[in-house]
Amino acid sequence: MPVAAPAAVPTVVASPRQRSSASVSLSQVSAASFGLGPSPSVTTSPPPLAMCRHQSNWAGARSVSGSSVVRGAGDTSAKSSRAGSTVGVGMGEGSPRRRRKAAPANARGPRRRPRQPTRGVAFTGRRAPQDVVHGTSVLYCQAVLLCLFLGLVRYDESDDIDKEDQRLLNKLFQDVHVMIFVGFGFLMMFLRKYGYSSVGFTLMIGALMIQWAALCQGFFNLQSDGKIYLSMVSLFNADVATAAILISFGAVLGKTTPLQLVAMGSVEMVFFAVNEHVCHKLHIVDLGGSIIVHVFGAYFGLAVSRALGRPGDNSNESSSYTSDMFAMIGTVFLWLFWPSFNGGLASGHARHRAVINTYLALASGCVVAYAVSSLSQRAGKFNMVHVQNATLAGGVAMGTAADLMVQPVGALIIGGLAGALSVLGYAFLQPVILNRLKVHDTCGVHNLHGMPGVMAAIVSAVMAGIASERDYSWRLYEQFPAMAPRGDEPDDKLDTVRSYLGPAFEPGLGRTPLQQAGYQLAALAVTLVVSLVTGTVTGFLLRQDKLLPQLGKEGLFEDAPHWDVPDEECGATESAPPVAPPSAVTLAPLSVGAARKLSASSLEARNNIPALSTEVERDQVPRDETHKW
Repeated sequence: MPVAAPAAVPTVVASPRQRSSASVSLSQVSAASFGLGPSPSVTTSPPPLAMCRHQSNWAGARSVSGSSVVRGAGDTSAKSSRAGSTVGVGMGEGSPRRRRKAAPANARGPRRRPRQPTRGVAFTGRRAPQDVVHGTSVLYCQAVLLCLFLGLVRYDESDDIDKEDQRLLNKLFQDVHVMIFVGFGFLMMFLRKYGYSSVGFTLMIGALMIQWAALCQGFFNLQSDGKIYLSMVSLFNADVATAAILISFGAVLGKTTPLQLVAMGSVEMVFFAVNEHVCHKLHIVDLGGSIIVHVFGAYFGLAVSRALGRPGDNSNESSSYTSDMFAMIGTVFLWLFWPSFNGGLASGHARHRAVINTYLALASGCVVAYAVSSLSQRAGKFNMVHVQNATLAGGVAMGTAADLMVQPVGALIIGGLAGALSVLGYAFLQPVILNRLKVHDTCGVHNLHGMPGVMAAIVSAVMAGIASERDYSWRLYEQFPAMAPRGDEPDDKLDTVRSYLGPAFEPGLGRTPLQQAGYQLAALAVTLVVSLVTGTVTGFLLRQDKLLPQLGKEGLFEDAPHWDVPDEECGATESAPPVAPPSAVTLAPLSVGAARKLSASSLEARNNIPALSTEVERDQVPRDETHKW
């Protein structure tokens, strides 16, 4: 007798509470064997999605055909050696080898907590929980700083804290504070999956480094009693020193762990203070810190990045529309407050010139950066990377010579050249540095801080070489203290200078303008050597997995290894299994003995409805008297 072609088997859904005990009732299967009804299959709904980017332990509903009936949630089909068919039973049933361990047919079974795999990336070096390693290390650092402050740091009780100039410095200090924590933090948010780390690590590293900077800089200015006295100038200098650490952070953005960042910043701050002290001993002019801060921070970070190695291509090293908008917010904050950064420590006429020169250089650099960005693109469109960074290059290039007599037209020229240089660096030079020198620069600090900083040093050398009393009058010796008379000259020029500038004016070194220009370039050379050498050594130390845990390739440029991120941000909805309809039919469990009596031949011969795929939607399943939703 010919066997009728099997028809579709509708899918019956069990509720989540019943998925551990859901099975096929004996009456339904028997009826299906004699052609009196359809043979149902059981599909269970999945547990809630626990972690993103990881498959749930729920096996999902499986498609069956012919003599196959799906087992309960999370089980594999039991293979019958006699009939060669697969019969679906309750949790843990159906196999003779597992009969002793199987729970009773009507039991719910043990409630097992689903395994929670660690989201993100494990370390490639010494494996340790990140929260313990990083949290404990940062806490130790803060404890050490607390002990040092307890024994060394005191308030500065000088009499000039109520002066008008001091109150103005307080306002400028707030501007620089916003630049450090808001400007730098948001500027580095361009990576689409590294926003938490960009802003969060900027705040953490910045808060730690301003304390360490106050100590490192104070060690070179200890008073006779061996104490460090803090003033608003000290806090301003600490913020400026922290900017160098954050510039280096931009070069290794997304490639280090928080503990590596803390170690890098702690070591770099020591070398920064040493280099700053050496430059001060050279009696150079660097009001805006383009040499001491920008050049040192940029090339130290590039040296660290070179020592860490090139990470390779990574899909996360890209931006999105939203992340670029946040980065643009950081650019605007930096652009607005940069005159305070360059002129905060000046006073009188010098501050007046510093603010005007920086203001004009930023404006000119911004316009030229937009123009060159459009001209450097084949489609003639603006590039967001150029706009976010090159528009600030004018402030960097104007930093060292901010308070010098460059004249307004000179400030416009310097800013425009810096903007064009930065855009060309991003467009053409950065790929060469990456491919030829193997230096991976995430934020492009070489184009924003490195080259404009070198340009600032050259500008300051030129301006020092042409400086004269005709341009500055007697204030030339306030602007370049090393060019002031020594005091042992026969013409008593020092007395003449003191008659104009006050009796408290200190004697200088008697340098000529050309000598001062040479010292400006010498400071640039010293800064480059110190930053590159110490950065390379620091980078090799950061690579030692016995000292510091390393970040695997899977966690590069991503927040998930370090932060609790929302599931929707890491693609949980894309990999989530299909969720079954909420309503369900309660099924009576099938005993093991009754299930063995069923054979594959009877199911194939008398089943008029073949099994459906588990991917069939709810509205596609026929609704009859046997299966009601």
